[in-house]
Amino acid sequence: MSVTITRNTGAFNLMVNLSVKLKDVTLEKLAPGESTNFELPNATEKIKVSCFFAHKEIEVRDGQIVTIQKNIPVKLFQFSIRFLLFVLLLLITFRIITSLALVIVLSIALMILYTYAYFFIPDFKLEIISNSSTN
Repeated sequence: MSVTITRNTGAFNLMVNLSVKLKDVTLEKLAPGESTNFELPNATEKIKVSCFFAHKEIEVRDGQIVTIQKNIPVKLFQFSIRFLLFVLLLLITFRIITSLALVIVLSIALMILYTYAYFFIPDFKLEIISNSSTN
């Protein structure tokens, strides 16, 4: 029983290898554009794809092909946080915000949100594109 996992190429996470795990054991690390084929011990298994502290799980069966693609809504959320940080920098630079307490609170809040969005929210999705099993 084999399953194929393919990581689509694109401009998302070019420098990061995604780990494919089965029962918390790393099977393979996928770079952009790579694909791996591995055997399942049972008819259906849950595999986990992880990056940093974020991970996604999917249940797969024999003969299925799973693709790892970028998650557009999460990418837009990450972009909006970067945009808000840029706007805050402009507001501070042109002295539109003069309250030091407000600047500190907004900066800390945006940095916490930025860290959470980039390390704990997976910016990829798993999708089964082919089901060649006969079950």
